[in-house]
Amino acid sequence: MTIFPVRFFPGLWVASALFLGGCATDGNLDPLLAGTGSAAAAEPNPVLTQTPAAQARQAKNRDENYETMLRVARRTWSSQDRKMAATLFQRLHLQYPDRLDPLLDLAALLTEMAQPREAELAYRAALSLEPDNRPARLGLAKILLRQEQPGEALDSYLMLLAQNAKDRRALNGAGVAEDLLGNGAAAQAYFKEALALAPNDIKTLNNLAYSLIRGGQPQAAVAYLEQATRLPGVTARTWGNLALAYGMLGQEREAARILRRTMDDEKVDETLASYRRSPAPRQLPD
Repeated sequence: MTIFPVRFFPGLWVASALFLGGCATDGNLDPLLAGTGSAAAAEPNPVLTQTPAAQARQAKNRDENYETMLRVARRTWSSQDRKMAATLFQRLHLQYPDRLDPLLDLAALLTEMAQPREAELAYRAALSLEPDNRPARLGLAKILLRQEQPGEALDSYLMLLAQNAKDRRALNGAGVAEDLLGNGAAAQAYFKEALALAPNDIKTLNNLAYSLIRGGQPQAAVAYLEQATRLPGVTARTWGNLALAYGMLGQEREAARILRRTMDDEKVDETLASYRRSPAPRQLPD
């Protein structure tokens, strides 16, 4: 399965040729790199004449080549050469279409590169190989949320919960999807299930609180947000939601105190005024 057209990365075939140049291919050459013509076509297939021992050696060499190529692609990614890394992961998938890791790595990299549609295609390709793969299903659902497709994302989370009803990430994700669909009560039920498994999970605390804010329950939200702000790793979004909750309660002094952590006085005044105009702006939860 070819995920992207060649135009996705203009240097795909040149980079691929260079990439494969340092690796043995065991007779499995890409048509663009292999010999052409009637003489080549007339040659017998060496695999059909190999002994079992030779076939085993070839399979071993192929596996070793795959591992080497995967390490090269991952090192390229870690060096921040994202475009080349994406090219290499795609090329690796074309050479080894039955292997899952190149697709998962490619999808994660494309997500990092803010190319959600291409990442979605890669995750779907991974799921075509292994329909119950949890990382692929979670990755696809998250991408669908980013593309404002909460209904389809919810379907993916429900598939995961059918496999494991205590999957915290799936519970949290299902809550986010329900909240974006406008089903606040259902969203909050999922968040509370997740918190029952991990009471101090900051993302879930924040998501539950934000759902409560959107549902007109800022006082209930404050309790969860205050808990979250006492935990290590608290995010700016959590502080912002706490300020929003206090603003909705009319406690502007408390809201301003929180906002001044990251804003000057002029920006604080603008933010407080925005709370008065529209107290629960729509945002994508964590």
